[in-house]
Amino acid sequence: MAPLLLVACAPSLLAPPTQPVTAEDRRVRKSKQGSADERSAARRQLERYRYERARRQGNIYAWRRFLRQHPRGLFAPRAREHLSKLRFRAAVRSKQPAALRRFLRLHGSHPKAGRAWRRLLKDRALRLARRGTRAEIAAFLRRHPRSDAGGRLRRRLEALDYGSLTPKSTLPD
Repeated sequence: MAPLLLVACAPSLLAPPTQPVTAEDRRVRKSKQGSADERSAARRQLERYRYERARRQGNIYAWRRFLRQHPRGLFAPRAREHLSKLRFRAAVRSKQPAALRRFLRLHGSHPKAGRAWRRLLKDRALRLARRGTRAEIAAFLRRHPRSDAGGRLRRRLEALDYGSLTPKSTLPD
């Protein structure tokens, strides 16, 4: 039974439908038939149709699919903007530094890149304030002296320094 099933599902035995199945199929077929002007107009209609579909779906996968199909199309810059906004929101919602780093790697020049960098620095500073060593905190403050969490890190350094003092070292001789 299994070999028969494999033969019946082989793609070479399945004939394509003679009539377009969906509105997108009709547009794809139009973009391949007729004069050059008709094909060009049909390609523009197809691109608009796919853009509107991605906009209605409004998720990362829809925009990625649109950009794969029309990387240099009329709506590609808008689609990239939608995609970067969705990726930024997803990275912020996930609260994972790796997601913010991925956003910055893919969209480093996006207007929200500064916010992503500040979030990463704040996250790093908070982790250092909880469990950082003196050397790690000092290195962070040297690299980022005007960090939003600078005061908190300086207080942590003071606490580390105070904790390292022994009762003997505080008494005069």
